[in-house]
Amino acid sequence: MVTPKEFFRALDNVAPLDASNAHDARLYVPNLHGDTDVIDQLQAEIDYQTGQGVYLFTGLSGTGKSTELLRLKAKLEQDNETRYKVFYTDLEDWLNLQQPVELGSFLLALVASWIENTGSLAGQRSPAERLRDFLTKTKVDLTNIDFTLDFGLVKTQLKTALSQDPTVVAQVEDAIRKNKTNFIQQVHELIAELATALIGPPAAKETKVVLLVDSLEKIWSAGPKADDVYTSVLTLFQNDYALKLPLVHVVYSISFLVLEQNKQLATKFGNTKPVSLPSVHVCQHHSNTLDPVGMGRMQELLTKRFAQWPQFFTDAQIEEIVQKTGGDLRDFLRALRSALLTDRNKKTLQISDAAVQAALNDLSPSLTIPSEHVEWLVRVDNSHQAELGEAITASVLDRYLASKHVLAYRNGGTWYALHPLIRDEIKAMYQRIKDRQVAARQSAV
Repeated sequence: MVTPKEFFRALDNVAPLDASNAHDARLYVPNLHGDTDVIDQLQAEIDYQTGQGVYLFTGLSGTGKSTELLRLKAKLEQDNETRYKVFYTDLEDWLNLQQPVELGSFLLALVASWIENTGSLAGQRSPAERLRDFLTKTKVDLTNIDFTLDFGLVKTQLKTALSQDPTVVAQVEDAIRKNKTNFIQQVHELIAELATALIGPPAAKETKVVLLVDSLEKIWSAGPKADDVYTSVLTLFQNDYALKLPLVHVVYSISFLVLEQNKQLATKFGNTKPVSLPSVHVCQHHSNTLDPVGMGRMQELLTKRFAQWPQFFTDAQIEEIVQKTGGDLRDFLRALRSALLTDRNKKTLQISDAAVQAALNDLSPSLTIPSEHVEWLVRVDNSHQAELGEAITASVLDRYLASKHVLAYRNGGTWYALHPLIRDEIKAMYQRIKDRQVAARQSAV
């Protein structure tokens, strides 16, 4: 007999699927995000491109972006015509993504993760020595880091410094401010040195080195620095020369909205076709109506994770959870796990409708919203456009996308909608605001 514990553990909603792992590969749902496989597009451009390249990959948090990047890694490594050496790095491990991101700190994190990925190469300096020499050449003196230690410990110290110590970040930025050209040159020389060692001598097959840089789309802040954080990302990607890595094909995952606001960014980097991973199309275009195709794909995802799910949930309950989570994979799985933790019928294992509703309520975005934003949110939901203006900037929209008050869809072009769990409440708030305004005008007469 199946148990709730088994079901709960099968619904891991944190770790991305790794396509190189046989168990994870069986859980993957093809065409979950639509009929076009965006990873095939990325793979094709990397294959066609010679020398080096920069590729932009966007996707909202919760859409399965990290899973798709790991699938790209697996597909490239299985290629029979080209030898690929592929590395994946998650910059969330290195940077504080709720603070403005600066070029110096970003490049140092990139270099450190690159050194970690490549590890010890025969006849080369140790990883710790390479990092120490890089910092010496760029005149960054991190006295709190002990480079005589194993690189794993050095890595931990540097991660802590870059993510938590503002004095270290200031020191790095001061170094690049004083001599930006030298700093970038040292970054490129180190990356080229390791890429050359990885490529090795000419062989029958062409060798390509690929670096997948994840989590940059998570850079955001809901606090007083929100505009600064958003602007810092835009500024970072103006440094196209610095972010083009010699002898390396690098895929940057960036904010969906950064690319939406700057359609020429891909051209600036020489990227032919940027790739955007949409939310699962659980709603029909410009509509709150459930899309049966998207619904079917979400149900397939659930069945692959745990085929015995009907012992716990009815079809109607699953449909409600799919619709109310709006195509967000992580929230869909989280809602199911939350419901499994509640009381249930011990004989039948069936989850009650009340438990499903309680689980959805736990996922609902906060309704603590400035009144001046309420009317704008209603306009967005009515028109399905960004509705930006002088007071509502792109950074405001980016913040509401990150907090999931607003969801973005790509079927039939980019369009926006309020999160289904708060749509009615936001519209009720708007009506109350309008009623108060009318009452205030009447009392003033």
